[in-house]
Amino acid sequence: MKALVLSAGGSFGAYQIGAWRALEESGWRPDLIVGASIGAVNGFAISRGASASDLLRLWRDEPLAVQQRARAEGRRTPSRVSLARHTDLFRSWIEQVFERWTGSPRSHDLLVTMTAWPSCALREVRDQEVECAHLIASCAVPTVMPPARINGQVYIDGGTFCPLPLRAALRAGATEIVAVDVLAASPCKTIRWARVVGTSLRNFLRREATEPSPEDLARVQLQRVQPGKRLGNLDACFAWDPNQIDALSEAGYRAAKAQLVGSLQWRPRAARAYPLPAQRAFPAGGPTANRARLP
Repeated sequence: MKALVLSAGGSFGAYQIGAWRALEESGWRPDLIVGASIGAVNGFAISRGASASDLLRLWRDEPLAVQQRARAEGRRTPSRVSLARHTDLFRSWIEQVFERWTGSPRSHDLLVTMTAWPSCALREVRDQEVECAHLIASCAVPTVMPPARINGQVYIDGGTFCPLPLRAALRAGATEIVAVDVLAASPCKTIRWARVVGTSLRNFLRREATEPSPEDLARVQLQRVQPGKRLGNLDACFAWDPNQIDALSEAGYRAAKAQLVGSLQWRPRAARAYPLPAQRAFPAGGPTANRARLP
């Protein structure tokens, strides 16, 4: 079974658009998509047939529509939107994505991860059971977005302790995995070490691991697509700026082409027309160096 695993990463999830574009061009088709946090939102759309160009519109155009509705209601919203300050707009965007794609036929199986609170147990929701509430719960980053309650249980971000849900893909039976990890280079060292300590404590208390063992990984074909350096700082990770979507997507596309060619059975198809720039120069410090703000 082939699985596409999409990591958590806030606004850096736009990087996954470019990676999916490269996989589309290669002809590589996953049987299962596993997503945590923003990866769950992207994964939901892909599982319902979204192309890279569809994802680009979801990221670039739909948030603008949400902003325009808010402004029509007399609410002031900046062009660069802070997730922490405008969580209602981010929720509205997730609802828009769900509404747009929920009626489409499923083209790939889907698995979304969440974290139950306060038990810190990792929960998985499959296929037709996935509702908009599960996508919102998977994106409920502690201290940034409020927890979500589903059937009396409180849930927080699916990437809190496991930003790249490889173990979930292995449990589902994946034997060939392409993992797009936008947080491979953490936007903040303090957050990275806090996660390491918190995850270690959580695993000790629950006596279960969040990551697969080296032995488990040795039994599958795993290919990673990830940035060589951080995509931006912590503020940029939790902000939405339409001016940075193309740059992040193009970075993901270039990384996937460079890191996957020769390692997969690459079968390039005729290039499709995507509204992505052929070249985009990043400002000093990376694609989000201008301290963009996103949902």
